[in-house]
Order: sequence, then structure tokens, then C-alpha cells
Amino acid sequence: MGTLTCGLMSFIRLPMINIYRRIETTRFIPVLSGQVHNNKNEHVNKEDVPIIRFPVALKRKINRRNIKQQKRSKKGVSLLKLAKPGKLLISSSDKDTSMYTNEFITKFQPPVLSSSTWTSHRSPGRSFKIHSNMENPSFKEEFSSFNDILLDTEILQALRINGVDRPTVIQAKSIPSILKGNNVMFAAETGSGKTFAYLLPIIHKLMRSRAEGGGDQVFVSPKALILTPTKELSQQVMRMALSLKLPIQVASTESIGKTDFNVDLMVSTPVPLINSLKQRKFELGNIEFVVLDECDTLLDDSFANKMQHILSRFNITSGKKSPILSPQSAQLILCSATFPSYASDALDDIISMEEIDCIKSGYLHRVSPHVTHNFMRVKPSEKISEMVAVLNKPDRGPVMVFCNTRHSVRQVIKGLHENGIAALSVNGSMHTKDRYSTLQQFQAGTDDVLVSTDIASRGLDTKQVKHVINYEVPSNVSDYIHRCGRVGRVGQTHVGVVTSLVSRKWEVPVVMKIEEAARRRDVISGVSANIKEAHEHRWAQAKLQQDIAEEIHDTY
Repeated sequence: MGTLTCGLMSFIRLPMINIYRRIETTRFIPVLSGQVHNNKNEHVNKEDVPIIRFPVALKRKINRRNIKQQKRSKKGVSLLKLAKPGKLLISSSDKDTSMYTNEFITKFQPPVLSSSTWTSHRSPGRSFKIHSNMENPSFKEEFSSFNDILLDTEILQALRINGVDRPTVIQAKSIPSILKGNNVMFAAETGSGKTFAYLLPIIHKLMRSRAEGGGDQVFVSPKALILTPTKELSQQVMRMALSLKLPIQVASTESIGKTDFNVDLMVSTPVPLINSLKQRKFELGNIEFVVLDECDTLLDDSFANKMQHILSRFNITSGKKSPILSPQSAQLILCSATFPSYASDALDDIISMEEIDCIKSGYLHRVSPHVTHNFMRVKPSEKISEMVAVLNKPDRGPVMVFCNTRHSVRQVIKGLHENGIAALSVNGSMHTKDRYSTLQQFQAGTDDVLVSTDIASRGLDTKQVKHVINYEVPSNVSDYIHRCGRVGRVGQTHVGVVTSLVSRKWEVPVVMKIEEAARRRDVISGVSANIKEAHEHRWAQAKLQQDIAEEIHDTY
């Protein structure tokens, strides 16, 4: 037994001795004893085993680097320092595509997009978020008071009573130009105070004109005409004008027949205005101001003929044609949340774009930097459950859900009611009074979930809304910009959130445009608001898919 034990110990000890010798003789390890053990049979004590303290090669490398730094510092060359990544700008389920605020992409460098692989059938479950990284850009320190804009003292006092203390960027830029009498076209991000940007200077001039006195009028003949694409927006403009409680008369085409006084400012949509003119309820001979609110919609193909018929009646300042009847020179004002590229063609017979003062804000056509944007790739069968999960979160606040069609609105309402969530709905097929009462209920807080088509995406003041859900991604980027404008508005104290549920392959290109613009800190490419053209393209695609399906069915 003793012999066997000695044999095992010798067998274990021999490899250890060789390991000790390799460590001692390597160029990285100094030998403490100063001697090299060459005799293989020599016994090594624990005291003679060297201790690894510092690799020699690493020590030499550090010394060389220190010498190089000393030489560079003597020559005055500053050493490069790594920049901090900053705050998270884009977080993604794919960590490699996350991005920080201090990261920048060059002009010719293609960005790596999280949504670039979302057309794959394996993509459901992926997501990315564009974080809010700054406060509302509608305000700047240089525009701190309305006193510098030279408005009437009564108007300034009315603004203070309504809690409006300082102008937004677009108000500070556009109001002086309108006061000078220029034809103005201004565009700014949604919720930046564009309505007051044209209301305040018009009311200022109307009050001055009333103070100077005017002649008697045979018919009800307004001095200012404001046109909007929807009746809901017309009613909102009227409420904002009346909230100032200034000595001007405001009316709409619906109430014009019930009045027996001269109207200063009239608000209308195109069709009721044309019908009222045919019935000779009033004249337009004394019009001094013509405003097209949401002009990107009013100037597209869906309203083109009606707007030509209306605008041809006015003697637009510096216009091309003499009017049918209107000796008074009228100032043209156009405003929108997007700058329509087709405006020059739509106004070609009325006025040249060179005669219009074009004003843009710095964040026009960009991803709202003060709003959080969530994009979730989901299966079509999971959209209702994902939306219900968002709506069941605590402290969600009022929510607007947008769909592309009336059929989708009915489907969403049914799914929400089945899950015990009360919701209101609005679409273009509803009667105007029903739409108006539904919006009033939502704004009053009776119900805090509103499902709608894009009819509620433009112009409406929805300061109470905290969350927007795109149940379906819009077919064009312009509609996405308008939908996002329901949150992050001037006067809101909370950070707005927009969540988009992406379930179809044809929705991915729009998402990719938005993500690329956010990564480049640039405008979103392909912003076009021509509603009729976009719908005709969508209808043509649907018809083509239907024809292909029928052809395949007939073949087999």
C-alpha cells in the first residue's frame, strides 16, 4: 500500500514541476530566485515558485504609451477623448440598432433601421421607440412677450385673461407679416398655435377699421372669411374667436340667416358657403381677408374645383385675375401643419407664389421631438389584444385611436366593448350634429376613449389627450404628422405618447421613413397631403389585388 501511494504521488508531482519550470522560464514572468532550473530531477520547493505580479510585455507597452503621451503634450497636441453617448434616442428590441443622442449619421451614410426587417413573416414581436428628447419646440426665449408684436391693447388684455402670455415661434413670425398686409402662407408643426397666428392680426385690423367707421351695407357682408375643411374645425375656430370677448361679430354660414347685423368675421366650409351664395344670403363684395385653414387639404384634388370657384370671386392683393365681383382688395392667408408642394399648381390661376410670403417653422415635417413614438410589429389577430393592453395601463388618460376606414372603426369599437372598455366613435358617414356631440362628450371627459378616422386628425384642439394609438398605420406620412398633433400641443403639461401597431407589409415603408428621419434628425421624406390622390392610389392597389385573386381562382 505504501509503495502504491508513493507511486501516485510521484505521478502527480512530475507534471506540476514541469508547469513551475515553464512559468519560471517564460519571458513574461521574472524568476524570484534568479536561477533557472535545468535539472529535470531537481526537487522544487514552494518557496522557490515565482509569484505572477505583472506581465513584462504589458508593462513595456504601457511605458511606451506614456512616453508617447508626454511627447504629444509637450508639442501641444490635445489627446482625443471619447464622447459620452448621451441619452437614449431610439431603443429597439434589437439592441444593435439602438441609438443615443450624441450619435450622428453622415449625409451619405445609410442608417441601420430597426424596421428594415419588418416585412419578414418572423418580424412580429419586434418593436422600437423614439424617445422624447426635448421640450415643445414651439416656444423660444427670444419671443417672450406679445408686447413686441404691436397688437391692440384690448387684444393683449384678452390674451392674458385666457392665460396666453407669450407667442409661439410661428405666431411671432407670421403676425407682423399679416399686419403689414402681405399675402402669407405659413406652416408649422401641429399644436403650435396657428389659429391665433391669423386670428389676432385680423381681429386687430377689424377693430381698427370699426373704430374708423364704415358705410351701411345692404346685405350681410363680412369683412373676413375663414374656410376650413370640416365643420368641427369651423366650430372650433368660432369658439376661439368668441373666447377673446372682443367687440367683433362672428358668425357661421349656418347661423347667418338668423342674424340681422353686419358680420365682421365669418367661418365656413366650402360647400355650405357656395350654397349660401346661391341663395343670396350675403355678399362677398367687402371681403378684406381670406383665410384657408388646413390649406393642404383645401388645395388638394378633393376641394380643387370648389376652391377655384370661391377664390375667383375675390380681388386678391397682387393676384393675376380680376374678380367676378369684388372691388375691395383681399389679403390671402394660408396655414397648415404641412407645406403642400402642389399649392403653386392649385393657386396658379389666382396668384403667383412669388407674391406670397412663405413662413416655415424649424420643426416642420419632422418627427415631434417632444413626443414619445412607439412602433410595435404585431400579427393582425393580436392587434385588439395589444391595444387593450395599452388601454388597461394605469394613468393612461384620454386616448384617441385612429383607423383608416369606417369598417375598422366599427371593428375596434366592437373589440373594445367585448373587453369591457367604453369608447366613442366618429367617422365621415355620421351626421354633423352627431359628430359634434360625440366630440363634445369626449372633450368634456364623459368617455376617455375616442375611435375615429382621419376626420378628427386635423385642427382639433385636444389638449386633454395623453395617448394616440394608430390601430392602422396611415397610408401617407402627412396623415401620421396630423395624428401625432393630437398630443404634444401648446399648453399641455404632460409628455404625449403615440403608439403605432404595424401588422401589414405595406405599412412598413411609412414606418421606415419616420424612423430614418428620426435617426438623421431631418425632415420626413415624401410628405404629401393630397388626399384624393392617395385614396385613388390605394383603391387602384386594392382593385389590382382583387383582380389577381379572381384570376388565380379562375385558373384553379
